[in-house]
Amino acid sequence: MGVAAIVGTLALSYMQGRAQQQAYNAQAQQAQANAQFAENNARKTEEAARIQDQNNKRNEEEARRQNLQRMGQQSAAIGASGITATGSALNELIDSRNAIEREADISSYNNRQGVDSMFDKANDYDNTANMHRAQAASYKKAGSNAFRNAIAGGILQSTMLATSLYSSTSAANQSGAPSGSVSSYVGHNTTATWTSGKGMSFAATNSYKTSYLPSTDFGYAGKQYKVGQGLGWG
Repeated sequence: MGVAAIVGTLALSYMQGRAQQQAYNAQAQQAQANAQFAENNARKTEEAARIQDQNNKRNEEEARRQNLQRMGQQSAAIGASGITATGSALNELIDSRNAIEREADISSYNNRQGVDSMFDKANDYDNTANMHRAQAASYKKAGSNAFRNAIAGGILQSTMLATSLYSSTSAANQSGAPSGSVSSYVGHNTTATWTSGKGMSFAATNSYKTSYLPSTDFGYAGKQYKVGQGLGWG
């Protein structure tokens, strides 16, 4: 019966540890899946940002070409009217050109801001992925620790149970012990005496009776040291 109890304690500790580890592993798998999802979004967003940047550059180049064409048309119109490109006519051409360039710069800036925002979002996705990966690693470590702690706890409980069941003063062992009593000097002026049905008692043999071993309750059920009598059943 004692062996069965010890084996049962170990088995229960193993099952509890495995259950806790599996629960942590499930959380780790979910965190890893979240990390993969965030990383996929990061790559897609980066690709979209690169495509948008290329499109912006083509659009800006086309707008620049059209602006130059429009400025050329304005110069041609002024020349066809017989007005020389001086005075107010020249100022009008300069103002028109400055406005076109200013408009192109603003458009380019806005396009650049949009692309940068997309890259920033991709970076945020990467940070989220790293966070989920760290969580997954923490969950896996916690699962391993929980399993080891459960096994260690089971071993400790089993050891305590075995000690209780098979110690020299246990009722099970005392019931099969020989009758009578046996005394033996164990050092420090102390004699150990085993008595059938009572277990082990210790008695001081000289001055230790009063100087070092006063009447003391050692906390063991039914056992008390008494001066001149030793540690026995109360």
